[in-house]
Formats: sequence, structure tokens, C-alpha cells
Amino acid sequence: MDFEWLYKEIMNLDPNVRLAVVLNRSGERISGGHRENLKHFLTTDEFNMVIYHACQRWEGRKHLAHKIGKALYSMTEYEKVKRMSFPIDENHMVLVSTDPLVDHTKIINGVLNLIKTANE
Repeated sequence: MDFEWLYKEIMNLDPNVRLAVVLNRSGERISGGHRENLKHFLTTDEFNMVIYHACQRWEGRKHLAHKIGKALYSMTEYEKVKRMSFPIDENHMVLVSTDPLVDHTKIINGVLNLIKTANE
């Protein structure tokens, strides 16, 4: 899969997408980053903790998949950002952050369609 293509296409979904990062199962950044010229709310260490916890939560969700199905995405809304995570395949996920006023349904559907296209 072309993770760089996926990152760029996610960033092109909406100018309010602040960040798109493709990660492997251990939280290593494969592709992606922040949109240029934006204020970062977290330090590098804090962002690394976000990545670590996001990966841990995805691993935890797999334990119930045999009963309720695979998770398609997860979203948390904060006062300053919305953060979404999506599984790409068994070994990769993408973390997306947007401004809080963005239409998250548009972003979610866009990312899911991009992942589907990339996996075909």
C-alpha cells in the first residue's frame, strides 16, 4: 500500500485536517505529519504518548471483534481538536486530527473510502 498517497489524500479532504499519521502496530510513524503553519498543542513527547495510547486501544478493540465485528474507526472530540483513528489493515492504522468545527462525518466517510480504495 502507498501510505504516502493515503496521507496526502487525507490531508486533501479538508483544509481543517491538522494531521494525518500512518502508524504500524508498535506506533512507529510510517508516513504523514502535521499541516504546515499550524500551532501544535502538544509537545513531541506528549504526541508520542497519544500515539502509544492510540495503538494500545486498537489492540484492545481486537479482543471483542469476534463478537461485535471489527472497529471501523474511533473518534474523540476535545475542546481544541477532534481526533480520529482508523485501522488500515492488520498491521497499520492512521491517526487524523482536525479542527473542532469540521464536519467529522465528511472526514470519517472520506478516510474510510480512501482506505477501501487503497486496499483494493
